[in-house]
Amino acid sequence: MATIEGLDRLTRKLHRLAECTPQPTLARHGEKNMLRVERVAKQRCPVGKSRPGYTGGRLRNSIGTQAVEADDGVEIRTGTNVDYGPFVEYGTGRRGAEAGVDHPDDYNYGPKPGTAPRPFLRPAWDEEKVNVVQGLAKDLQKTVREAVR
Repeated sequence: MATIEGLDRLTRKLHRLAECTPQPTLARHGEKNMLRVERVAKQRCPVGKSRPGYTGGRLRNSIGTQAVEADDGVEIRTGTNVDYGPFVEYGTGRRGAEAGVDHPDDYNYGPKPGTAPRPFLRPAWDEEKVNVVQGLAKDLQKTVREAVR
């Protein structure tokens, strides 16, 4: 019969790892790394200047990142809660529809001429997704190393 030396030690370390990486830790790592996307989205977000004395920036200032509990764990979301955010991102009317920007299946452009899209969130994600994944992997590796010491 074969014996495995160190199995008890490995089992203890795996239990400690599970205890050391609760959902809040994972959410914190996710939020930290998604702040990269938030930063780029704010840089790309258009700011209106429609009339003298008007100070724009409501949409840009509304962009944020948060962890949200989901059925199977935690989702990290970067976006805006401003109601006109999707209109800026995807455009409206014929101009928006003709631009060919990826949009949700249920997004309705409408029949009027509308406005051209000025995407800021999706390009920010496309630009930073590799850095987000690499940063998250690095943070999780560090957490694992600390847990198994």
